[in-house]
Amino acid sequence: MVDDGRNSCATTTTNNLIGHLNLKRTHNKVVFNDGTAAGVLNNLKGCTRTMNLHEAD
Repeated sequence: MVDDGRNSCATTTTNNLIGHLNLKRTHNKVVFNDGTAAGVLNNLKGCTRTMNLHEAD
């Protein structure tokens, strides 16, 4: 094989695929209305496990 200065087996990385785009992971916070079912369940998020264990007894 003739060496032309380029790698014949270049490894493709995420940076190569994305190119010049600078992607940052952002975490969006979802706020539910307390008057809806989703809002009530969201407020119970911290004690759901405790409730399940209590109901199993």
